[in-house]
Amino acid sequence: MRDPGYLSKRVSNTTMDQVVSKSDCGTRRGINLDLDNRDVIDRHLSESVKLDGKVYRAGTLVTPSLVAAARKSRKKDLPVRSALRCKAEKGVCQKCLGLNEESTHSPIGTNIGIIAGQSIGEPSTQLALNTFHTGGIAKGRSAKSANTFQTLNNLLLLPKTLPDAATLAKDSGEITSISQAPQGGWDVSIGRKKHYVRGDHELSVRKGHRVRKGDQLSSGTVDPLELIKLKGVEPTPGPPLR
Repeated sequence: MRDPGYLSKRVSNTTMDQVVSKSDCGTRRGINLDLDNRDVIDRHLSESVKLDGKVYRAGTLVTPSLVAAARKSRKKDLPVRSALRCKAEKGVCQKCLGLNEESTHSPIGTNIGIIAGQSIGEPSTQLALNTFHTGGIAKGRSAKSANTFQTLNNLLLLPKTLPDAATLAKDSGEITSISQAPQGGWDVSIGRKKHYVRGDHELSVRKGHRVRKGDQLSSGTVDPLELIKLKGVEPTPGPPLR
């Protein structure tokens, strides 16, 4: 268990250059967020959409009523602006960031990287203090949180070989066979290409399943660098924590 505040410092060092630098970078690129994702609210549409007979232009703020209209139109997700697609030369713009917890745009000059680092790191600080008061042992929900924060720390450090890395499909196709590997674990074949899954990981697929290149074949942490190589940048905005 690290000292209280360790993760906050680590995340802040990674994100400290993310400052709100302008009102609108002008991009029309975004990401698709599921309507059940609470983060879809208070973002701006990245492109115009027609919902329930009404056209909502790009830049429109996503509100609960707009989400309701999307559900009525049987939409599953909405295209929204994201800091991941911001074209600002430095930091991020207000439109890509969306509204803050006070339902306003963060003022230009706000260091949202530091704010995000503190928000992510605060639970780890509480976890460290709680572990201290329980004799150095993380129990129950605390133990699960400890594993999550260790995974996040691994992603921040991004070693060449990610500990507990999940096995990803190198090709698209059908799972043609799953067999015990001589050294333990499993050999998963997609067509003629064989993938090794460690014995301490759980399989996420069965024989006959169809997978796409970059799909997760086992439990474990998805290596974002490997995922980008396999799927490219576009399908990789989500958090690779499972």
